[in-house]
Amino acid sequence: MAYLLFVSTMLFIYLRPFSLPIWLSAVIFAFLAYLLDVVSFSDIKFVFSIVTDSTVALLALILLSISFDKLGFFKHLASFIAFKCISSFSFFILLSILASLIAIIFANDGAILVLTPIIYRLFSHYKNENFSPLLVFLLCVSFLSDFASNLLPFSNLTNIITVKMFSLNFFDFVLFMFLPQIFAIISFMFLAYIIFKRYLPKYLCFDKKELLNTSKKDILFCYFVVFLLFFSVFIASKFNLELYFILFIISLLSLFYAFIRGSMSFFSLVKEAPFSVIPFSLALFVVVFGLKNADLLSFMQDIFGYLSDSNLFFQIFYVGIFSSLASSLINNLPMTFLGNMAIDSFALEQNHKIFLAYSHLLACNIGSKITPIGSLATLLWLYSLSLYDLRISFFRYMAFSFLITFFVLFAALFGLCLTVAIVY
Repeated sequence: MAYLLFVSTMLFIYLRPFSLPIWLSAVIFAFLAYLLDVVSFSDIKFVFSIVTDSTVALLALILLSISFDKLGFFKHLASFIAFKCISSFSFFILLSILASLIAIIFANDGAILVLTPIIYRLFSHYKNENFSPLLVFLLCVSFLSDFASNLLPFSNLTNIITVKMFSLNFFDFVLFMFLPQIFAIISFMFLAYIIFKRYLPKYLCFDKKELLNTSKKDILFCYFVVFLLFFSVFIASKFNLELYFILFIISLLSLFYAFIRGSMSFFSLVKEAPFSVIPFSLALFVVVFGLKNADLLSFMQDIFGYLSDSNLFFQIFYVGIFSSLASSLINNLPMTFLGNMAIDSFALEQNHKIFLAYSHLLACNIGSKITPIGSLATLLWLYSLSLYDLRISFFRYMAFSFLITFFVLFAALFGLCLTVAIVY
């Protein structure tokens, strides 16, 4: 029954019968899982206790991203790359750097929320073309938002879950994710440009008037909040404070300032913010936990168990490939949770488990891009495209994702192996 409920949930999310929102489909099947005793009330409480940190962090990042967007901070950042006239290659490089920085600081979901409307404004005059610079750079933003979300514990909700489950230190996390992050970004830039360059004109020209129409006071406040964010993360790591709580407080500060400045209202916040991703992620966790009760975790333990006598670097790639395929099918948030439980159950020394956890995490952050359902950020991206009446077909998305995702994942896993070889 658990597997039938999961397959039905995925079909409803992909096909959207009766135009049901994806969050409602997930909630309905999570409720059915409870009614049919696939999960118990104690299971639901346990799931919620595990994902509380990531859920509050997601809410905080949504609020922070929207308030910064309303204050004009992201338009201000975009003005640094949208020159009056610039070669497509130069713009691609600058956009990749900007998208990576935003994904690292504001997480993959925040990057999607703020970069999608900026790219649309810059390239809206290409909207009616079959495959244009608009869709090329929207795809780049979508992929980079996940590919560049590995460096910091709060750069992705999956990072927060992993840090909590393995009690990882902030600085150790950054140390082990630094090379994988650099390798992932560089490999994406190399391959994506080769694939996309035939769709781009030689030069791009922009009207920067709208991007420059921002308040210096608001921009300075945003820079102060970014500084405060990093300072608070350092303090939280040093004194073992809850990171998600600090994120939430800072997001409320930013939101309050935006309200005071008249940049946004309560009604516009409720209307524009994609709060539906929160019940979606929680409900999907519950449905997937039913698979755990139906011995999926035992199956994963058996799959990973074949690695016990293998070379460590082979184990890293093996876990990475399996986890990428699995997360693209069941979504990276629940897969992160299940995979971490499987890895933690191995009779290995703690350092060894942590290396495999990093491999699993990279696969969930990068490999989940293979399908549109694999990442919450991709779902947010598709939601954002629908607001502008833009569509990208399932098969076109899959074609690009297959060409790019595995190449980037292997580069990131190689970076992890290199780090392990140096540090261990």
